[in-house]
Amino acid sequence: MSKTAGAYDRLAQRLAETLILFHQQDQVTRSQLADKFAVSERTIFRDLSRLCPILEHLGGECYHLAPQYHQSLRTRDIRQLLDIAGASSVFAGQNAAFWSTLLHTEGLPQFTVKPLATEHQVESALSRSFGLLQQAITGQQCCTFVYKGKARRVEPYRLVNVKNLWYLAAMEQENLKGFLLSGIRWLAVSKETFTPQAHIHQCIDEEDDVWFSLHKFPVRLHVSAPVAGYFLRRSVLPGQTIETHHPDGSLDVTCRIADERQLLPIVRYWLPELRIISPESLHSVLVTQLETALSAIKQNSLTMADDIKGDDHVERI
Repeated sequence: MSKTAGAYDRLAQRLAETLILFHQQDQVTRSQLADKFAVSERTIFRDLSRLCPILEHLGGECYHLAPQYHQSLRTRDIRQLLDIAGASSVFAGQNAAFWSTLLHTEGLPQFTVKPLATEHQVESALSRSFGLLQQAITGQQCCTFVYKGKARRVEPYRLVNVKNLWYLAAMEQENLKGFLLSGIRWLAVSKETFTPQAHIHQCIDEEDDVWFSLHKFPVRLHVSAPVAGYFLRRSVLPGQTIETHHPDGSLDVTCRIADERQLLPIVRYWLPELRIISPESLHSVLVTQLETALSAIKQNSLTMADDIKGDDHVERI
């Protein structure tokens, strides 16, 4: 290949990558391009001159794509939308080329994401409350509504979707709580305003469940070896941290919870492979619940046996 041909190939490659960058970002600088391609700013200036029919100079060394050449959705827009929807982790590790082709896949489907079933009342709940709560959050305005038969006055912080259920994360009497949107009635936005606190937003960001709280307590648990892989693969428990890897393959883990009801159903599901180490009081609550459930099952079995005997006696008569 001649030197001239090689130079043209490099130029074509550089211009192609430059165009991709302009589609991905709001604006691009000459120095940014010079660093990316390891060439002089004079070379970049010549490249931009070749692209001047589709670029606009913003002043200084900044340029952007002319509005008429913008894609309807740029890569950055797609990524932001996926982040808001909590779906970006589904496509973790993909490069820019993947995002550029995401909306232009033709032929047979290449992938399918199976969502959780939505709440039956979600459409009416969203139409009734979503817009007003967005307005209140943006305007930092207090809200009043009826929830579980009680009048509430709250400072709304965030609309949060957890497992396809919508919640309002809000402060009520110095406590951070989650309110199921479909359970909110008689919503009204007050003229009274409040000042959002950064540590509350941080708490909402870090919460991986709907038990929003500023006051959580730690729980230590033992995971037996046969199921340890599930706990290593992903967080099964709220705020899960792996503390100890035992030689037999079992684990000690900790989590932080706001209420025993947040954890005990999960522990019951994984029995007998998951055991509460501390606090002992929480283990005692679990044992009491299991004994009560077992007693109820036994009582139901005896009642059913008596009913069967009674039916058999009637048939013989």
